[in-house]
Amino acid sequence: MWADIESEVDYLNFNELAVLVAELLKEEQLLPISIGVFGGWGTGKSSLLKLIQQRLLDGKEEKGQDQYLFVKFDAWLFQDFDDARAALLETIATSLTKVAKEDQTVLEKIVSLGKRVNAVRVLGKAAEFGGALAFGIPPGIVTGIMDAYDHVMEGTAGAEDIKVGKEALKKVKEGTKCFLKPAEDKSPPEEIMAFRREFSELLNKDIKRTVVVFIDNLDRCLPDHAIQTLEAMRLFLFMPKTAFIIAADEDMIRHSIKKHFKDLESPLLVTNYLDKLVQVPVRVPLLGVAEMRAYMTMLFALRSGADATAQTGLRTLLATALENAWRKDYPSREEILTVLGVKDFGQKLELAERLAPLLASSKEVAANPRIVKRLLNTISLRARIAAQRGMTIDEVLLAKIAVLERCTDTDTAQWFYREINEAADGKPKILKELEQLRDAPDQFRETCPPPIAKHVDFLFRWAALPPDLADLDLRPAVYLSRDSVALAYRTAGLSAKAANALEVLLKVARIHSGAGEKAIDALQPDEYIPVMDQVITELRKAPDWKKTPPGFYGALLLAKRSLTVAAPRLGQYIASLPEGTGGAWMPALLKDETWVSKLPVAQRRIPVQGNKPPEPRRGGA
Repeated sequence: MWADIESEVDYLNFNELAVLVAELLKEEQLLPISIGVFGGWGTGKSSLLKLIQQRLLDGKEEKGQDQYLFVKFDAWLFQDFDDARAALLETIATSLTKVAKEDQTVLEKIVSLGKRVNAVRVLGKAAEFGGALAFGIPPGIVTGIMDAYDHVMEGTAGAEDIKVGKEALKKVKEGTKCFLKPAEDKSPPEEIMAFRREFSELLNKDIKRTVVVFIDNLDRCLPDHAIQTLEAMRLFLFMPKTAFIIAADEDMIRHSIKKHFKDLESPLLVTNYLDKLVQVPVRVPLLGVAEMRAYMTMLFALRSGADATAQTGLRTLLATALENAWRKDYPSREEILTVLGVKDFGQKLELAERLAPLLASSKEVAANPRIVKRLLNTISLRARIAAQRGMTIDEVLLAKIAVLERCTDTDTAQWFYREINEAADGKPKILKELEQLRDAPDQFRETCPPPIAKHVDFLFRWAALPPDLADLDLRPAVYLSRDSVALAYRTAGLSAKAANALEVLLKVARIHSGAGEKAIDALQPDEYIPVMDQVITELRKAPDWKKTPPGFYGALLLAKRSLTVAAPRLGQYIASLPEGTGGAWMPALLKDETWVSKLPVAQRRIPVQGNKPPEPRRGGA
């Protein structure tokens, strides 16, 4: 298994990009600067942030530590728990204490910064949570103070904001003594302006380092929280010796801007606003076939048993090849095996080589590192389950099945599984036919069955993946795919839709059920009998019929729909029950069922339990 966390090791050939960003941060004349690391979910943004930090420290750890102060801010961590702007300010102020050492004067300045942040936080939270009423502050005052607060954070504060802030602060002091000390007589706008002055003095005179702030998970936040964080960042952008690196999905940030500004429709205005916040956009590179192949090779190598030296050598070999891909061929299997020094790694190399083109071109995967890692984890998990149950099954086979599930859709995968389950030996003929045509694309396209034809291009390439499936009993692989396939489908050989219908019918709890009717609508007429048989199988397990057993209402719905096929099946089963099995609910439920009257006389018997007189009460009248 592979952990789904950011990595400090470059497995994605991001090093060149990390070096470029680090070079920008080293140019003091470019500071202050804000850099946006843009990419979709799971593309490696967080890992790239770690690589950028490493490149700033490369070869000069001691000098680097003295030159930079790294601040890591997870915006999502504070959502719903703190004011976004105050949280960012406080995180930076707290980080300054790490370099203050024993200098009491510097520590006092940092404490002063923290107090100013707390003062603004209290007033902000008072308005947000209705604390104004508890403090006895008129709502109009609260509105004014928050407007003033926002103006300062946005860099547009004026004299009127200062006046409003002082008036509000006076009201707060009259209402509460537990949050602000009497001596603190600055308004929120003044607090923030003082924060800027003190922070600038700390950076230039005391800390003497470039503060590099990494903001991550911003695209996971709600729109208002995301924009508040970015606006707090603006407070520092025009101050010396600061740099902000924001990792986010650009589309999500654009969406947040539109929502924050009441569904702003103009794309140009959204772009202009984003450009003010992010000066240098850097987009995470899309992975090609070679990068995907190298990425999977390294993941496989991590679990190969190779020592750290061999893994480092392999990573260097692959990284060098990718950086020089325009003039150098990808390393051969022999080169990789020689560097890694692990036996039986050739099969994994072949798998990476075959999977890379599929995963790089599949719309469902799009060479996304996180999706690929999760796919490989699914394969690994199924292999472990197989080992625990003593099942002999090739992990490469599990990989081929998992890729089919991920790169097509549920209906296509379950169509294959139905074919496998319905084949007597778990070897469907259609797989053999398709594999024989993998060198004839036109004939493959003509032979591909209509239910899966929408994925014919993918299936043509998938059929070429090792191993060949035609001569393998694939039922164990289907069994291990139970996280994707319904239990009834696996055990009864039902189609995917029939399995889903069965699960719904077993849960129906009343005679009129829209979900039950919809499930039956999805069935083919020839599926009525096998589904009814499975419902009856579940009914046989009911220990007590004094109450309606689970599945009985579903059976009635199916009987109504199929009067000539499924209804007689149910009627025959009810008539076969021992005398006295059914409770009083049964005749009441069946008396209005018209299909019952159409059954043969022998199938109309309803085995109702006899009514017993109530037990006499004890201990008095």
